[in-house]
Amino acid sequence: MSSWKKAAKMNQKTHREYHQLEARKYLGLLEKKKDYIIRARDLQEKRATIELLRKRALNKNPDEFHMINSKVVNGVHREKDKEDQHTPEQIKLMETQDLRYVAYKRNIEAKKIDTLQSQLHIIDAANETHNQHIFFLDEMKNFNLAKKLDTHPGFLFRRTTRPSLSNKKYEAIRIG
Repeated sequence: MSSWKKAAKMNQKTHREYHQLEARKYLGLLEKKKDYIIRARDLQEKRATIELLRKRALNKNPDEFHMINSKVVNGVHREKDKEDQHTPEQIKLMETQDLRYVAYKRNIEAKKIDTLQSQLHIIDAANETHNQHIFFLDEMKNFNLAKKLDTHPGFLFRRTTRPSLSNKKYEAIRIG
């Protein structure tokens, strides 16, 4: 079977690329595919090298070249004075923009605080209501309410969220 395939290929015409037309002869040799591949790979390598060099230049420490911006005065290196890059008007404008930004952020935080406080009104109401806990005891002398509720004595007034001392999260409360 494979010999038949070889025999069939004998009659095929071999592929040849076109030559440059006579009217376009002044342009030089016609670029073949193999020439294009070599040229494209060379271009890609050059672009990769340029990109690598650009990244290295961006990562350089600017203080590394302090010798360019300094001079020796009386045997001591002194940095050259840099000119102010901003005019007084630009500085005033930037300061007012900073003040506006701080005021803007303050307003945002104030609104957040208001929304959180509006959600907390239920908890405040829960602390104001008088609940009745009934504990059945044998003796009233040795009764410790904080120990019974497993909380710190400072949190006895709370009714909604009393941290328990057995919880590992509140280890600092037990010490204090």
